[in-house]
Amino acid sequence: MGNGGVNAALAQYHALRAVQKPVYNFDEDELNTLGYQLIRERDYKGAIRILSLNTESYPKSGNTWDSLGEAYMDDCDIADAVANYHKSLSINPRNQNAREMLAKMGTR
Repeated sequence: MGNGGVNAALAQYHALRAVQKPVYNFDEDELNTLGYQLIRERDYKGAIRILSLNTESYPKSGNTWDSLGEAYMDDCDIADAVANYHKSLSINPRNQNAREMLAKMGTR
């Protein structure tokens, strides 16, 4: 997608959210799907930007923080990955994926 594509996607998201909220599906899965697409494309910085927006939009969802943790982990930013996995666990203590990823990174 590239940085221009991420910038355009973020701008479009904000514009649609401001004007057409009832018309467009703004659930967290939409941004998560885009974030994981960027991860698959190895555009980790773009994924982090999209998934950060998802945590801003859905701060009480453990899943959004878990996904952001994965993007940071894939980008080799272990400190931010750990922080986001811990945030996910604080919201959803049963998040087994977060526990496994923390163990994989050698942290708890």
